[in-house]
Amino acid sequence: MKSRNITLALTSIVSLLFFMSFSSAIDVSSCGELNIDGGQYILNSDITTTETCITITADNIILDGRGYNIDGDDGVGDYGITASGRLNITLKNLNITDFGMGINFKGTNQSLLLNNSVISNIDGIFLSSSSSN
Repeated sequence: MKSRNITLALTSIVSLLFFMSFSSAIDVSSCGELNIDGGQYILNSDITTTETCITITADNIILDGRGYNIDGDDGVGDYGITASGRLNITLKNLNITDFGMGINFKGTNQSLLLNNSVISNIDGIFLSSSSSN
């Protein structure tokens, strides 16, 4: 009986933590700025744009694309996602197409790109003056 209660308690804690991690995430459904330090963002639909889509202006950001698309119009000077002078940025599960640069990190360090598809851009992923990525 004691083992069952412990298992039930652990299952409840794991479920609560899972729910809290998604309930505290910020929905993204259009282009814009990710500007909350430590913010967890989730894409909740495909986005189509004629300009730079997402600009990251805070540190410790997580953006989970959940398999959705960010699609540009082949604009040479446009970025799918850009970050400059940032620290600890995680971009995951994104499909980024048809930009001058799909992902642009300038002076952005200790960051992670995980399970992203960055195709049909002039430059897919561009890291400049960035380290430990």
